[in-house]
Amino acid sequence: MGRRPLGAIISQLIVAGSSLLLSLVALRELGASGLGVFSLLLGILITVNSVQTGWIGDSLTVMDRFDPGIRRALFQSQWIAVVLIAVVTFVLAVQIDGIDGTTAALFALASVAWAVEETFRRILIARREFWSLVANDSAFAVGSFGLLAVAVGTGTAITIETMVLSLLAGAVVAIGAAMVQLPRVEVLRGPLGPSRMRELASFAGWRAVQVGLRPGTMALMRALVATTASLTALGQLETARLLVAPVLTIVNGAGVYLLPTYANQVRRGTLFRPSVRRAMFVVGALAAVYGALAVALRGLLVDVLTDGSTAVSVGALVSWATFALAFGLGVPPGSATVALGRSRRTFAIRAVDAAVGLVGVAIFAALGWIDAVPAGLALGAFIGAALLVRSLRVDRNDDPAATVESIGDDPEVATLDGEAELPAAAAHWRWIDSMPISSPASPPPPPRRPTPPPPPPRRPAAVTPAPTRRPRPVTHRTRRTPRVDWHSELLWLVPLLLIVATEFKIRRRSIDDVLTGAIDPMIAFELAVYAAVGVWALWRLVPSRPRWSALTMVMWGYILTTSASALYSTFPMLALARSVQLIVIGTVVQLLASEGTLRTVSRFLHGWVLLLSGSIVAGLAYVAPTTGPQEGRFTWLSVHSVSAGSMLALSVPVLFGLWLSAARRPLAWPRWIYGSLFVIHLVFLLMTRTRGSIGGALVAVAVMAWLSSGRRMRPELVLGSLVVGGALALAFGRQVLEFMTRGETVDQIGTFNRRTEIWSLAWQSFLEHPFFGLGLSSAKGVFFDETGLGGAHNAAINVMIDVGLAGLVWWFALLIGSLVVLGRLRGVERRSSVLLLGATGPARSDTLILIGLFTAMLVNSITTEGLGAGVNVSAIWLFVTAAWLTILDRTQLEARSAKQRELAVDRIASPTGR
Repeated sequence: MGRRPLGAIISQLIVAGSSLLLSLVALRELGASGLGVFSLLLGILITVNSVQTGWIGDSLTVMDRFDPGIRRALFQSQWIAVVLIAVVTFVLAVQIDGIDGTTAALFALASVAWAVEETFRRILIARREFWSLVANDSAFAVGSFGLLAVAVGTGTAITIETMVLSLLAGAVVAIGAAMVQLPRVEVLRGPLGPSRMRELASFAGWRAVQVGLRPGTMALMRALVATTASLTALGQLETARLLVAPVLTIVNGAGVYLLPTYANQVRRGTLFRPSVRRAMFVVGALAAVYGALAVALRGLLVDVLTDGSTAVSVGALVSWATFALAFGLGVPPGSATVALGRSRRTFAIRAVDAAVGLVGVAIFAALGWIDAVPAGLALGAFIGAALLVRSLRVDRNDDPAATVESIGDDPEVATLDGEAELPAAAAHWRWIDSMPISSPASPPPPPRRPTPPPPPPRRPAAVTPAPTRRPRPVTHRTRRTPRVDWHSELLWLVPLLLIVATEFKIRRRSIDDVLTGAIDPMIAFELAVYAAVGVWALWRLVPSRPRWSALTMVMWGYILTTSASALYSTFPMLALARSVQLIVIGTVVQLLASEGTLRTVSRFLHGWVLLLSGSIVAGLAYVAPTTGPQEGRFTWLSVHSVSAGSMLALSVPVLFGLWLSAARRPLAWPRWIYGSLFVIHLVFLLMTRTRGSIGGALVAVAVMAWLSSGRRMRPELVLGSLVVGGALALAFGRQVLEFMTRGETVDQIGTFNRRTEIWSLAWQSFLEHPFFGLGLSSAKGVFFDETGLGGAHNAAINVMIDVGLAGLVWWFALLIGSLVVLGRLRGVERRSSVLLLGATGPARSDTLILIGLFTAMLVNSITTEGLGAGVNVSAIWLFVTAAWLTILDRTQLEARSAKQRELAVDRIASPTGR
């Protein structure tokens, strides 16, 4: 038993020693300000890594990682964590002074490597193979310092970028060492069952947030010091922390050992060994003794570690030593509480700890007492440790001095001094008695207690039988109403919410604010909406089995390719925000395609009609002042007239198709409502004077009218259209021409209002970057200085500029694939002997509306970039139509299968067998 905690402590010594030496290298080569920058990067890395460890690493330790459902949830969590860490670390790194885009991208890559390497470390910890963990952490040190040695040997100057590369190199070498040490059963996916993500999240969610509180608090502390004082002051404070780093390493090593040890003891139903009280005494004594020695030997330690180049005050050193003591006292009770599965209670206590600590840090930083800032964190840590100990206590009637605890309604009992017996398992989840793959490090399940035999029956005494009661009749008060799944019922509303957050504006921004990614309250609200929707969509999608189709896979290919291009975009902040939004949109559409039904699509269409009708009313009430080409064109609020025209161009074919369908089958509203709204939306579309949108809507209506009419009616339709069109041209041709030209000259009309100039510049740009383009959102501003117009004003050209051929292939595949599926569904509906239903009545009505939507979008995309810009109403509608086609295809396949089974049953039941 003595070798295992020693291996855990040595492992943490290597990890912390590597960080300490890297910080010392940054201090010697880059000075105090360079150390401040490196400490900010390291704080970000540790924070995101801690959150991932709390979700995945501790779940590997406490829960059954070989259960098929838990294992699937862990794999899904790892993929999500890798994507989120890459995006978050890049966004945070570019905010730091002195960090350019290349260094930030390398830092994001290093963070991803750290996340994967930390998962392998946690598997070794779960197996309690601490000496293998020592070898793995040594591999990290070899890789990290090996790269620095090569840089020094070749005479390369040490920069922040070199320090980030050292982090990446160490993580890559450590991943290789872990793959060699771990058995295949730990690395392979193994048998996977239905995802138990919700069960995993019930523990891991609170644990991840709780684990991220400490490093997050440290990162906020560093940011406060750098903001209120300077990076140099932060570097001096970090230098004082380096002197206390060894004892912090020992404290972390104690936590690494205690958590898996206590978790195994909980599963075995044995006592806590070592007891929580004894562990607190040992860890606290080590922290106190080292803190006193560090203060007494301050001068010697400064000379050894920093070469005397940076001053370390006694106050800063005492503050950090106090924090180490408080932190160490809270580790044993925190590990015991988590081992019992009470991650929510641990989070609540740690949240109080972090809140008190940040208040103290803010007060000391505002007063200018920088040396006392760590003491603010220590105050919160002391309070947190006391609350954890208190949560592990209950009074006992036979021994009031005993320290046994019972939290809430949980049936298990923990102990501080080893006097009480623990139950077999925590109540937050069920431990599986038999695992598909046995883990060498997992203990056997606790034996079940034999059920005592029932006592022999006794002869009952003579009693008067109770009068029988007649059962109560079931009334409307006693009936159980079925539980409504509001998440599924309101699924149709989520895409509309994203459209409103993206397109509906109440103020106008300059092009400079847009391109630089400046954040104002409205942008903050938009990002908050996307964040909330993204978390909800992941929460719904990840535990389920998403239904994949060819269209959704192609959609994700386009989304991921476009999002990845944000890493090298000309406007990185705008591109990163758009890439995250694009991924959220894809997640919502995937959820719609997986869980949505035809009823969901119908509600979405009617919700869209109501949204646009309300927008028309809003435009009649108020429009922000317009100038230049926007003057006199209909819109609402501060929405650009092109965006308003694109939205109305989508509602017009939808309403026309609903009006046609209502003649064959009753819909949600009377037919006259659809017809009236169609006329109103068409009139206000004309008032936007957006020629591409008007042309797309009119062509779509014409195509829909042609397809919906029979062969006998088509000649009459063509003749009537020619007569009416000719009469209108003769009567109002001049007025219509003046209305549509908007006062532009012949040269402007001939160049499509300078669009041909943009397209020629775009072609030159494409020839320079043909494969990957300039990055997401680059087309919005790269030609603004030459043309005065933002965007490529053509969907295909916009994709070509932003993502190059890599994105253009996926975009065309999505469009062509959607049209192919639409044509196949239309052919199946014609040949089917049964009536196939759709979201708008018969399936033919759905295909007709989809044809109108694609026609309107494609015609409009000739002069507007919306369909290829990624995050706007046209792109969202493109993804939604792909989900609609997926739902329609799945529904028709189920209907045909049910009909075939019915025919088979009838054939078997018939006397002749035919």
